[in-house]
Amino acid sequence: MRKPLLFILALLASLSIQSASAQQFIASAKNGSTTGTPQAKYLKEVLGDIQSRYQTAFIYKTNLVETATVSSSFEMTGKNLQKDLRNALEGNNLAFEKAGQNLFVITAKETRAIVADEVTGRIKDGKTGEALPGVSILVKGTTRGTTTDASGNYKIAAGDNATLVYSFVGYDSKEVVVGGRTTIDIGLESSSATLGEVQVVGSRSTVVRSQTETLAPVDVISSKELTATGQTDPTQMLHFVAPSFNSSRQTIADGTDHIDPATLRGLGPDQVLLLVNGKRRHNQSLININGTVGRGSVGTDLNAIPAAAIERLEVLRDGASSQYGSDAIAGVINVVMKNSVGTSATAHYGAYSTEYEPTFGQTTKRKMTDGQTLQFSVYHGMKVGKGKLSLALEYRDRKSSNRSGDFTGTVFNSNKALDDPLIAAAGGFDRTFNLQVGNSSSQNVLGYLNFSHPVGKNAEFYMNAGFASRHGIGKGFYRYPKQNTQVIAELYPKGFLPEIHSTLGDYSAMAGVKGTFGSGWKYDVSNVFGSNNFRFDVKNSNNASQFALKAQAPKEFYAGTLRFAQNTTNLDISKALTVGSLKSLNFAAGAELRVDMFNIQDGEEASWKNYDLTAKPLRVGGSQVFPGYQPSNVISESRTVMGAYVDVESDITDKFLVDVAARVENYSDFGANVAGKLAARYKVADAFSLRASVSNGFRAPS
Repeated sequence: MRKPLLFILALLASLSIQSASAQQFIASAKNGSTTGTPQAKYLKEVLGDIQSRYQTAFIYKTNLVETATVSSSFEMTGKNLQKDLRNALEGNNLAFEKAGQNLFVITAKETRAIVADEVTGRIKDGKTGEALPGVSILVKGTTRGTTTDASGNYKIAAGDNATLVYSFVGYDSKEVVVGGRTTIDIGLESSSATLGEVQVVGSRSTVVRSQTETLAPVDVISSKELTATGQTDPTQMLHFVAPSFNSSRQTIADGTDHIDPATLRGLGPDQVLLLVNGKRRHNQSLININGTVGRGSVGTDLNAIPAAAIERLEVLRDGASSQYGSDAIAGVINVVMKNSVGTSATAHYGAYSTEYEPTFGQTTKRKMTDGQTLQFSVYHGMKVGKGKLSLALEYRDRKSSNRSGDFTGTVFNSNKALDDPLIAAAGGFDRTFNLQVGNSSSQNVLGYLNFSHPVGKNAEFYMNAGFASRHGIGKGFYRYPKQNTQVIAELYPKGFLPEIHSTLGDYSAMAGVKGTFGSGWKYDVSNVFGSNNFRFDVKNSNNASQFALKAQAPKEFYAGTLRFAQNTTNLDISKALTVGSLKSLNFAAGAELRVDMFNIQDGEEASWKNYDLTAKPLRVGGSQVFPGYQPSNVISESRTVMGAYVDVESDITDKFLVDVAARVENYSDFGANVAGKLAARYKVADAFSLRASVSNGFRAPS
């Protein structure tokens, strides 16, 4: 995905169109007047009008059009690009060639006649073998040049002793002597120089901006940076490299042990919106109800996406409720999926090992190794017709870790004088790590598919789909024999450490079509469906109210399942407009229809019921560590959310950029909400800009 973005940068760097009003003033001044009979327009001005009208781009040497003019009788049809361009160039001894879908190269007509020999060839990426469109080829020491077309092919007139210079943004330039050859194929190597990453989140403008030119802070983090952290889960990768993003694993926190709550700018997990390829991703089904980060909130499970499928992450550290939805209060994280051609595979292993000093009469140090992490992933991208298909598969296996130390309290009786003889009579008690304070164990299998293909001349079909299957084991607090209201002594004479076994399933699918229509309008219509379910099973536990069963009491319980599903349909349109002396003006609008569905399934009876309410002391009912969901907890609810937004962004001048956005949403179960945003950036100097924004947002209850 990086190559097309770099290509766009190259195009923008090549354009030197000045504002219409300035050109008109200069043209009039050259003719000695600013009023009176209409004068000939400058060619630069006309090319700028054509570019805005047809949403295309021109590449040319500045000196070719610097003083060229177009007759005042010239009128743009607005219906036929090539006809309008041909009429504009007429009389200036200039010609044009189509180099891509929306790219034209303007050259002098006499260029072809300067030399008799013609050199053709194809330019590729020296590593991947992919064709490189938009590469500049120049005959050294002359003004003759051309660019490669969409397939990387080029054609240029050059003599036997001429030297061709090949250059492209993001790649090292190369010089080649023709030496009598008529065909020269070139492989360019990626440049070691770093470039400003181009991003798409936070703005719907057609003007491409690097992360330092945006209205709000945007961190663009490549897959290479994520991998370099040494972590295996995307949330932990991002935690190590993105400022203001935090994701801490929880311990002894029921279901939250298995899904890492993440925060941005110190706000809750449900106040940051996660996008995949610019489209909303569904939430998790688990509500964080323990005393953990994000208590009472529902976030989005970023770890359900295979790291091998991620091209880069874009983190918008600014409120964007008016642009993306009311839950984007803290900001937006956009996950851009890979679509490059090629194959890669990775393997990762890590573990923690240490020694503990001897305690409780031991004479040797104790060695411990835990937290072993194993990861395998493979990615494969291929061309399918004129489109691309990429597949990623990943396996993660994380063993549990424990930092609890030794238990020093009483075991059988709260009176220590009575407790010590009971411990001796029971044959001792292992005080080492009988509680687990650390990461839960987790096994994950994840897959992702990403596909895009042109449809006709002005549209593209795209889709992606993914799945994640996870099984985790988390521990609770140790139940000691002295806790006789929670422990069946005949079942667990020395107490027990209960376990929560989680089974998570996450599925998503998205399809859409984007393209252009009319006079340069862009559209994007899509539908996304996603679901997440969380099943609780409790093992190595008991229901203390079943004490009458003694050693026959059950140790394992099914405690229920949470399910969440979401379907989102979007329509977005945008267009770059030409208004007065404004350098740029982009208008965007859209509508969204979303349906949220939530379901709780109750657990088996023994997981929640108290079987003896007459016992003294009263025994605790339900499975220890996590009582199951009761029939009274069972719900199946849904709601509909409708929203619409308008977003206007404009370069008022070369230095001053402004964005205004507003969004209205209506929740079927809650009501309506309006969010707005005003943002601006002023470029004081090339290396210094001031930017600020003010916005409001509202998080509707989950």
